Amino acid sequence: MELKVIEKISEPLKSFETVDDISKYYMKHKVSIDQHTTHKLNKMYFIKDHRLTRIHGELQLKKRINDETMDEIPVSNDDLRERIAKIEEQLTEHKRVISNLVEFINGSNTQ
Repeated sequence: MELKVIEKISEPLKSFETVDDISKYYMKHKVSIDQHTTHKLNKMYFIKDHRLTRIHGELQLKKRINDETMDEIPVSNDDLRERIAKIEEQLTEHKRVISNLVEFINGSNTQ
């Protein structure tokens, strides 16, 4: 069996601004679209504020949540350093509290 070499999908082939736009396109190209996985479809088509999903075999649109668009938000290195410093401070505080709790529990068991 010979393997096919496929190209990486780096840019969406088609973008849609509204749900109506993708709905009209889907009605015209239903057969070919239904042959692909939703993972591939979401790489091939960009639908503003939505992503394609398949529920019980039916292709549907799902509203994108903020986590899915986080990659689009530019963040400076200084912002990242500041966030990391805050997380490290919180971690140090959590470690201190846990140590105090362990000491308290161990002290209670010895009495």
